[in-house]
Amino acid sequence: MWTTSGSRRSWRRFAVNTIVRSSDGRLAGANTDGAGFIETLLVPGPDEEVALFQSLEDVNALVLGAGGSARAVAFALAEKIGAGKLLIANRSYENGRALAREVGQYHPNTFAIAEEEIPKAAPDAKLIVNCTIKGQAGIEHRGTPSLEAYSALAPAAGLSGDRENIEENHRTSVEIARSVPRDAVFYDLVYHPEETVFMRHGRASGHRVANGRGMIVAQAAEAFFNHICRHELEAAGRRTSATQARLREIMNSGWMKSTIPRP
Repeated sequence: MWTTSGSRRSWRRFAVNTIVRSSDGRLAGANTDGAGFIETLLVPGPDEEVALFQSLEDVNALVLGAGGSARAVAFALAEKIGAGKLLIANRSYENGRALAREVGQYHPNTFAIAEEEIPKAAPDAKLIVNCTIKGQAGIEHRGTPSLEAYSALAPAAGLSGDRENIEENHRTSVEIARSVPRDAVFYDLVYHPEETVFMRHGRASGHRVANGRGMIVAQAAEAFFNHICRHELEAAGRRTSATQARLREIMNSGWMKSTIPRP
């Protein structure tokens, strides 16, 4: 996929979630997840007076996971945090290192760490993002039980789903959450359930938390505004910030309001 990063253009591989036909009949693919994610950090959500961040410059971020959503988030964050550091922690260190290496070709502020290093890295993070399926409801992973009971902030050896395994995961997650500065944000791309174990531990330790609902809405609005209907809006003279804000409002109204409390 052809993407633009600042003033540089490069080929990067992303899962395509938006397809448009150009004037010459060719199909062009785009991924709006990264842009949607960044928007939810910098633009207040529904019923919110302030954004999660006023600026991402110099923010140290910890991304959990190395799959498709983590790729979009990592590239978007690495570009925005400037002198900040982006760490990628994944259950498979090799996969995390491969993603960090790819992002690092464009943004040298990106590094991989082993999942066991999360306790050491988390206290320096101002933003922790879960891009794994740990905590997500209704999903089985390679024949194991649902991962809803787990926190993405801590390892889960074997993902066995037994009580002892889950309790150990929770104990470690709570300890890590308590070590993170209070002004940090816990962001989970999972939106079902509305509050994951990762978010619950973040909220209980005094942090601001957010689930993936905002990103789902923002990436859809981004696809509509900047891709699917871009030319029509321009022709009508309606490709404005007011239209974009109204679009987000309409899309948000179509989603049941979150009841997640914030500290």
